[in-house]
Amino acid sequence: MVIGVFPIGKIAVLGIKQITTPLSLGFKQIAKRNLLFKNYICAPAGQLLNSLETRCKIKMLGLPQPKRIPRLPEKNATEMGANILSELFVILLGLSLIFYEVSR
Repeated sequence: MVIGVFPIGKIAVLGIKQITTPLSLGFKQIAKRNLLFKNYICAPAGQLLNSLETRCKIKMLGLPQPKRIPRLPEKNATEMGANILSELFVILLGLSLIFYEVSR
């Protein structure tokens, strides 16, 4: 079944998207102020995601795999890493609520 059939499901997905936006902005602000967070958490996560995404796209197109993927600029990698961290935070929060309900 598609989630679009249920109006409550649409509202829930929209709510989750709205929650991730301020989290992402918060992670970006932290990365601007804290170089350790930026250099060791946000930027590497963004570079890793870029590398995985590029390799998957190349594989789906049936092209030969390159030996080296060009790195993203630092600003783009930090933004992408902050977005991934905010989405990961929301997913972990949801999983912890599910685990709590199941264990109860």
